[in-house]
Amino acid sequence: MTIDTALKLAQDSTTDATTLERVVQVLTPGMKQGTELALAIAANPNTHPETLIKLLTLRPGGSAGLVENPATTLYLMEDPQFFEKVPYFVLRRLLNDTNLPAWLVTLLTQHSDATVALAARLHVAVQPEADLGWQREVCSIVEALPLADSGVFPGGDWPLVQLAWQEGKAPQSVGERLASSSRRPLRESTFAADTAGTLGSFRALLQSASGSESLQRVQKKFTLELTKAELIRLALGGSWARQLAARHPAASEELLAILAGDTIEVRERVATNSSASQAVHDGLNAPSTHNYGVHRLPLPPLPDSDDPLYPVVLSVRLRDEPAPLFLARFLGGKAKQREWASLNWLARFASVGRDELPTKTLEGLARDANVFVQAAAKMRLGNPAWRFRFEDVSRSMEA
Repeated sequence: MTIDTALKLAQDSTTDATTLERVVQVLTPGMKQGTELALAIAANPNTHPETLIKLLTLRPGGSAGLVENPATTLYLMEDPQFFEKVPYFVLRRLLNDTNLPAWLVTLLTQHSDATVALAARLHVAVQPEADLGWQREVCSIVEALPLADSGVFPGGDWPLVQLAWQEGKAPQSVGERLASSSRRPLRESTFAADTAGTLGSFRALLQSASGSESLQRVQKKFTLELTKAELIRLALGGSWARQLAARHPAASEELLAILAGDTIEVRERVATNSSASQAVHDGLNAPSTHNYGVHRLPLPPLPDSDDPLYPVVLSVRLRDEPAPLFLARFLGGKAKQREWASLNWLARFASVGRDELPTKTLEGLARDANVFVQAAAKMRLGNPAWRFRFEDVSRSMEA
């Protein structure tokens, strides 16, 4: 079947589902007119839902066809979980479209994937303008970005982040993540640099949770009377702190269910915690043909932003990105040249701070589908010297 024949069939609303399934097989990587064909198939009301999901997995660029497809609402009536079966990266791409209907965006605000739900909640279809305290909201999201403090990402970004924290350009939570990193030398150097004593209470919390005054190693005996807030504080820390939270008997089932989706070291602690639910234990320890240790469990849906567990879910999910955006980008790291066109709204937000960004590009970002990207671009257009900085937000809140 030629591409021209495939296009004609895909654009014909009388083409049956079986034929459309064959049309999908015409698509090959790098094919000229491939995106056009994918859009036409996705927009055809006779495309079977399973064929549609297969198509969008292969060609995420065809996701906009979902909006044009009059049968999309019928798919949902037949299968309310239809969008849960569509790959998350397809939905995140779709949410960069400013013309999405409000009903679809509203539906995606409750998606099980935290990054999809977050992108939907910040879409202009449901939040036309940023609230007055939008920069504080951005801070809470950016703080959840991963810190490359392990060998998984050679070199890491922790030296730059540590310097920013020492100079007062990063929030308290960043210092706590550095002070509870999986790297002991980083923990020690962070506490040594704490001349203002801002990490005193966090050090005491680590001592209570680890049973070690020197914080050299985790002891079998430790303080049992930790509060829900203290355990969440640990769960928002570095890898070492999260392991302490995951092993603690006072940790709630809800918190442990989140940490069961974290790194292997954290999951292993959850697997031995008797406070975890039976479902979590069964999921972590399910038989596997690959002897890779405990399984990683799916994260629970993203709670409302005022829920104490909201930042925990978000931070675990953002660490699990195939190509994570690291915290250093917002603490002195440089945005890449073309990140203003990224499918990741956080990368586009970071790109607004590039010194050499053309006015035309900023004007385009001021019409972005994400309300925070819009707001940042408008701030920069109104004041070319404006940049998103943690310390500026902190001062404005204190004023």
